[in-house]
Amino acid sequence: MAYVVIQQHKFGRMYLCGWSKRWGATVCANRFVAIKFRTEDEAELARDHAATRCPQFTDGRPIDWQVFELPPRQPRR
Repeated sequence: MAYVVIQQHKFGRMYLCGWSKRWGATVCANRFVAIKFRTEDEAELARDHAATRCPQFTDGRPIDWQVFELPPRQPRR
């Protein structure tokens, strides 16, 4: 199983895909470029780190960072 860190955005689910000195964390809508963690504990540490570096949106609303388990990969046909 793989775990990712997400935030619910007004445009939908956004995935943690990197760290930024300017913004704290960078997110994207594509789960294939998201940072994937092997264990839930690693994902929780990243979630906590993202919450301290980037606690709110630019308009002041708080960001609810969450750990999300990705579904298992389906074999190609």
